[in-house]
Amino acid sequence: MKASVQYNDYRGTVAADISDYALLSDYLEDKGVDVDRYEPIGVHFYSGYSEYVSVSFICIDHQSDERKAVTLKLEKNLSVVEFLDLFKRLEIILTFAKGHDYSDWELEDNPIIIECRE
Repeated sequence: MKASVQYNDYRGTVAADISDYALLSDYLEDKGVDVDRYEPIGVHFYSGYSEYVSVSFICIDHQSDERKAVTLKLEKNLSVVEFLDLFKRLEIILTFAKGHDYSDWELEDNPIIIECRE
């Protein structure tokens, strides 16, 4: 599985910590999903202009013999806040990818603070 959008101008990595409040399986079970059949192994988050957000869950279908994950989409879509609440911490790092590979660069821990004009 690999994230991809139309032009892939930015590429990167994502890391997240499990929430202290609920596992993905707990969340889906609370929504009525049979988690014994559909075991969640990840999430798919997609966003576009005009506040468009789509969240789905990547699951193993234990009734299928194929080595393919399935995507479950809830009838009522999650908001960005609800999505973020699924994790204790979430970090996304994107870099401009056209003709460059910054994946092995180190990132300075101390940010340079710039005062913004109003």
